[in-house]
Amino acid sequence: MGMNDSERNIANEPVWLTATPTVSAFPFYITEAGYFQTDHTYSIERLQHDSYLLMYTISGKGIVKTENTVISLLPNDAVIIDCHNYHHYYCAETKWDFMWMHIKGNGIPGLFHIIYPNSVCPLHITNTYDFKQLFTNLIHKIRKNDIINASKISSAVHHILNILLASALESEQSKLRKEHTKDIQAVISFIKKNYALCITIDDMISSIHISKYHFIRIFKRVMGVTPYRYLMNYRINRSKTLLGTTDKTISEIAECCGFPDTSNFITQFKTHTGQKPLQYKKYFS
Repeated sequence: MGMNDSERNIANEPVWLTATPTVSAFPFYITEAGYFQTDHTYSIERLQHDSYLLMYTISGKGIVKTENTVISLLPNDAVIIDCHNYHHYYCAETKWDFMWMHIKGNGIPGLFHIIYPNSVCPLHITNTYDFKQLFTNLIHKIRKNDIINASKISSAVHHILNILLASALESEQSKLRKEHTKDIQAVISFIKKNYALCITIDDMISSIHISKYHFIRIFKRVMGVTPYRYLMNYRINRSKTLLGTTDKTISEIAECCGFPDTSNFITQFKTHTGQKPLQYKKYFS
């Protein structure tokens, strides 16, 4: 693969590896990766590229622009950008040394939106030694092109993305939990006490003095699901316990767990578990 004029403005010899995976069914795979030591002339601007790009600054400073955001990447900052849209990144000082990889696969779009539910921002890495080692090892793994290695690469990419997710959530959740712990715990306690009844989101948040829709967003960011989905998951889990440990009928379990009728229970249970309640019960018996 050749370099364009901008990419030639890289101090010293860059590490730049490319890969064309033989197996693309894994959740994550890498098409290109490397380590660049750039000077002030380095600049890449594209209308689109069929991948997501992860960059991690070792030293210096880089600027990353997307359609909606301009961010600075300082030492130990990482970012993922969706290259399917316009993007521009460049050295902002006398040098910018950074590691990077282009990621594809059916797992990356969903995880990208969990990491960035609103807009792209830099993620500061605290355990820098481990992160650099993971990144470096992963870059060199793409030299091997076989199924076993493709599986290991997918797993390693997932691990790195989970580190970034933890970084994204840590400061945000710390603030949200500090401000709204009592409200979130109050809703969870209400659900556990009243799941067998016909309750609505308004019932759940009746004692909380903030906007319903604002609270739903906060609850989902901290807990990973909306209050209603948390209620449904709790009901399904309770019904699993009753199906596996009691002789109650399907209609009795539906009533015990707050479902409006047996038909609704069967539909919801199959939607969440892939099985009908009787199939699940037979499995345990």
